Amino acid sequence: MQRTALRAAAEPPGSVVKPGRVSVVSLRIEEILEVVREAQSLHGEGHSYRPISELRRIAVETVARRRHVTSSTVADKFVRQLRPQVQGTADFDRLLEGHLQKSSPALRDILLAHATGQDDELRIIRTLTADATELSSRNRGTPTATTTHSSMHTPSSTFLPSRSRARTGKAEARLIEQCQVLARAIRLLAPLYREASLLPSQRQLIETTVGAAIWYLPQGSDLWTGRISTEALRAHHPSSSDRSPTLTKDHQHPRKVTAARLLSLDWTTVSDPAAELLTRYKQEYGTFNLVLKHENRRLMKYQRDGSFEDPTQAYASAGITLLDIGRDELAYVKRRDAATIERILARAG
Repeated sequence: MQRTALRAAAEPPGSVVKPGRVSVVSLRIEEILEVVREAQSLHGEGHSYRPISELRRIAVETVARRRHVTSSTVADKFVRQLRPQVQGTADFDRLLEGHLQKSSPALRDILLAHATGQDDELRIIRTLTADATELSSRNRGTPTATTTHSSMHTPSSTFLPSRSRARTGKAEARLIEQCQVLARAIRLLAPLYREASLLPSQRQLIETTVGAAIWYLPQGSDLWTGRISTEALRAHHPSSSDRSPTLTKDHQHPRKVTAARLLSLDWTTVSDPAAELLTRYKQEYGTFNLVLKHENRRLMKYQRDGSFEDPTQAYASAGITLLDIGRDELAYVKRRDAATIERILARAG
């Protein structure tokens, strides 16, 4: 609750804090997405013959009644607050029509450009991609996510097709979409993985497959733990005999170990598997430290699935000490700035 309050205090006036989790979605994005969903409901309930302007008007009025505000207050969110990309109601109607009739990503891209944080981006991607998937399935005459066989059932927001990548927040969108489909795959494989009749080699094959998928999830600098090995720091000092030291990303959790842990989870108790996988990847399975190449090779012995317990134990066994540094300091370390490196080493004692 304290973290939620802190996040809420840091947001601009009008932000909405969702109960039950630390999530802040701006009021502007929240209301616009409600309008889009109402318009989509009308469009999918036999009213697609109506002009898009009428669907939008009805949707705005519905949202306004639900929120106990005027229609103009709701409309202001897309008439005025999406400038310069949207210069009025006609522009928004064109974008809405493209989304409803052609699954165009244009509306999503503009909303992402106006997102105020990750929570906005997540809500936009999940809502609009779920809409587009449902509309596309209906247009093709194929079952939607809610009418598929029960063994394949998953919420419509659990699977994001590749078109969910956007110009703004593209890297985050790509990670989200891949976590969506990977979480779905892991849920389907988990019962098979736990079958008692499975041979060890078959179980290892599943672990290798899931581990490879985790390895290919998008990686970014935000996954760096902020830690670097002492030896790597010293190698970058100008007085070092190493003329061209190279930093290597060492992922703290081995792929096969990570896969085994994910496959062993009881996913039936997880309300949002995709969000669970995304959180675990960002906070644990995708994180990396910076070490030297030979240190990375030395760690491999202690990161095998039969011997790995946790990252702390593995690094201790390999004789590798990690130090915390800032991103600005890392830039100077890479430039082999003696003063910065000496200050970090002195700080560590």
